[in-house]
Amino acid sequence: MSELKKIQQLIYALVARPTTIAGANDFGPGAIDSVIAGDEKLRAARRIQIYADAYFARLLGIMKEDFPAVLKLAGERTFTKWIDDYLMEHAPADPSIFPLGRNFAGFLADRCDIDDTAEYPFIAELAALERATIEVFHGPEAETLTAAAMRSIPAAQWAAIELRTHPALQMLDCRWAVDELLRMITNAEPWHQPDFRPIGLVVWREQSQVYYRRLEPGERSGLEIARHGATFATLCEAASAEIEGDAVAAINRMLARWLADGLIVKTS
Repeated sequence: MSELKKIQQLIYALVARPTTIAGANDFGPGAIDSVIAGDEKLRAARRIQIYADAYFARLLGIMKEDFPAVLKLAGERTFTKWIDDYLMEHAPADPSIFPLGRNFAGFLADRCDIDDTAEYPFIAELAALERATIEVFHGPEAETLTAAAMRSIPAAQWAAIELRTHPALQMLDCRWAVDELLRMITNAEPWHQPDFRPIGLVVWREQSQVYYRRLEPGERSGLEIARHGATFATLCEAASAEIEGDAVAAINRMLARWLADGLIVKTS
């Protein structure tokens, strides 16, 4: 390993994790002094600590912006501790800040039995929903299929039409009704613990605005099949297996909503 590479790894270890001295210990005693100049007024360790603290403060600020509902529930002190621990496990490794919070929901789920998260057994799913809104907002563009375009196709040909979901669309399977909780917090309303019941959520973007709602029976299967492209007939067959009552009416209603919301893209 070149000397430059060693220095780069040391600086990264010192700055990218909240605990600077702990990061330096992996490189042996005197490692900091070998690359950072110090003097009587400000020793080398303190110099790099100032930089590391500023870097952590910036990352903490980003996570606050990305997970405002989680921050609201946890409070400043607990949230900061979570981010401190999170960065020790998931130090930034990308030039972009976009992936920073991608593993945060999983991190919270892994520590669900720890005292500071046990009070909020739904916190990981709330974080997953908040992250999904970010992923969808920054997701790829695609031209959607409109109701007018669909009506222009002869009804006899509908069964063979290939439908595909918008590439930015995401779906979540939750055990808690975190959609209600996120809306309460976003609207600055008094919040309460969400109901414990399984729900499916779809998150999508329409004209630079991100939306989310619950999935109806059959929607999850239909949209999942359409994710990689499927004929309308195949989609209907998958969805109808989960629909009680008039499946044709339900599927027509779902398709109309998908087209209105821009969940389906145009195919060749």
